[in-house]
Amino acid sequence: MGSRGQLDGLRCIVSDDTGLVKQVTFNQDRTECKIQRFCEQDKARVPQVLSFVNEQEVLLALSNGTVERLNLENGETSLISSHGESEFVGMFQTDGTLTTCEKNGKVKCVRSNKVEVEFQAAPHVNKMRVCEEKMQLLAVGGEDSELRIWDLESQDKPAFKAKNVKPDKLQLQAPRNIKDLSFLPESGGTKLATGTAYREIRIYDTAAQARPVLNEVVSEFAVNAIAVAPSRQDIVFGDVAGGVYIFDIRAGRIKGKLKGMTGSCRSVQYHPTLNYIFTCGLDRHVRVYNEETRQCVQKLYLKQRLGPMLVASDLGPGKDALKGNAEQPAEEDVWDELDKTVEKKRKSKRAKVN
Repeated sequence: MGSRGQLDGLRCIVSDDTGLVKQVTFNQDRTECKIQRFCEQDKARVPQVLSFVNEQEVLLALSNGTVERLNLENGETSLISSHGESEFVGMFQTDGTLTTCEKNGKVKCVRSNKVEVEFQAAPHVNKMRVCEEKMQLLAVGGEDSELRIWDLESQDKPAFKAKNVKPDKLQLQAPRNIKDLSFLPESGGTKLATGTAYREIRIYDTAAQARPVLNEVVSEFAVNAIAVAPSRQDIVFGDVAGGVYIFDIRAGRIKGKLKGMTGSCRSVQYHPTLNYIFTCGLDRHVRVYNEETRQCVQKLYLKQRLGPMLVASDLGPGKDALKGNAEQPAEEDVWDELDKTVEKKRKSKRAKVN
């Protein structure tokens, strides 16, 4: 369980709708939290996907079709690829080769800014993820596009293609729209979880069958983002209405809710080694929750609507070591005071009515 002191130094990197990238270094004392700002506000250069190169370098897949490497120590960026045709939905780099996936379903392997491999992974893709255990395996899924797993060593056909759930009593096919997906840790690339626009969490075991082994409606709203716990027992997911829940894979049911979000959840992440969950979205806050108590232990207001997020496994630098464009999260206190004022007015009105 994450203790009070373990919150100090936790880092996340998050982008927003204006083109900014921010690194947040957390502290138990909110006034000691630090925010470093990178890049410039530019609607033509909004990061659509983030990916770690290492703990101090991040890849940015931008809306102008380019991919750049951002150095978090000095803020410098360098061009990696300029071959994007549509919205990026996934990206990773291994052994010097950048692999990207776009919404039009095209997967490209780029080296030295030259496309070495290109193939059509699916007609439409909302999300692409790589298997951390077998980096040659990637999974894709999207609207009217079932889950597919591709092996980069053989692009002739998918290594696995899922089947839809069985038709209903009227023999009508269930609609398909995968919004997010993830490989389950320590499964050898054979087990995956997906979240759908039709409020479902689906679990697949490719070694057992093509249809999902578990299909549960988990929300009143579309599931927008998911993340699998390092323990492989839980999935945290966020929906478009701001609900964030923990789903127990073994029991096949929701075991708890993470309260606080008031806008669509765009990203949820587990800390790689500690029992913390990070969330962000349209309410412009980054929140950190204790996984076991499900309590929000820290939140920061970052001014813009937030999108993709990464959580670093190492601890950030001390408060005197931070460089670059720093922001102070003082506005958070203003919002807290506003909430208190609104609540006081509500209580006053209730008292007058009574």
